Amino acid sequence: MDSKPIRSLDLLRPQNPDEARPQTNEPVTVHILDGEETVLFGTGFDSGLETLTAALDAYGGPDVIVVEHGDPDHYAALPSLLERYDATVAIPSQDAQALEGIGVTPDVKLGHDEHHWGVRTVHVPGHTPGNMSFLHEPSDTLIVGDTFVHRNSFAAAPGEWSGRFAPIKPELNADDRQARENIATLRGYPFDTAVTTHGLNVFEGAAADLEALLADLNLA
Repeated sequence: MDSKPIRSLDLLRPQNPDEARPQTNEPVTVHILDGEETVLFGTGFDSGLETLTAALDAYGGPDVIVVEHGDPDHYAALPSLLERYDATVAIPSQDAQALEGIGVTPDVKLGHDEHHWGVRTVHVPGHTPGNMSFLHEPSDTLIVGDTFVHRNSFAAAPGEWSGRFAPIKPELNADDRQARENIATLRGYPFDTAVTTHGLNVFEGAAADLEALLADLNLA
C-alpha cells in the first residue's frame, strides 16, 4: 500500500465514449486519501472499475466517496461502487442534481470552506456551478478536480502556458470566464503538491505553477 496519505490512480476510459465529448485515450485519475477514514475522490467510468476496486480493497474499501463536481467522469462508476461498498456519498451542493440520473441520493452536500474527513473544501465555480478543489492541510496537498489541468492534457485550453498547468477548454466549461477568474481563489490556500484528474497527475512545488498560470491569465 502507498506510504503517502494520498494515492493517485489512473483509470481507463470507455472504448466508446460519448460522441458529444472529446475523444481521448487519456486516463481519468482518481485519488484515495488514507486517513482516519478512507476517502475516494472521483470514480472514473466502469471501464476502470477492476483497477479501482483492487486498490480500494487494499484499504478495506472506501468510507467516503467524494464526487468533486457533476461531470460523468467523476461519478459514472458510483452505482457499481455502491453495490460493493457501504460508503457515504458527498458532492458539492450546486451539482447534487447530477446524481439523479444514476439514481443516487448524496448523503452530504458540500459547501465552501468546510472541513470533512481531513480535507477543506474550496468552491471554485465555472467549470460547473459546484466545481470544487479539496485541500489536505496535513500534507499540503491540493486535490484539484477540474479547476485546472496539466498543460498537455486533452482537456487543456489552447495557448502558451508558462508553467505545468492550463485552464480547461472553454467548450468544456459551464462559464469559461468564471472558471478562469476563479482559479485565483486557490491562491489563498497554502499547498505544495497538487494532484489533478487530467494529464500528468502529481506535481510537487505546485504553488509556483499556480502563480505562473495566474500570470498567463492576467490574474497575478
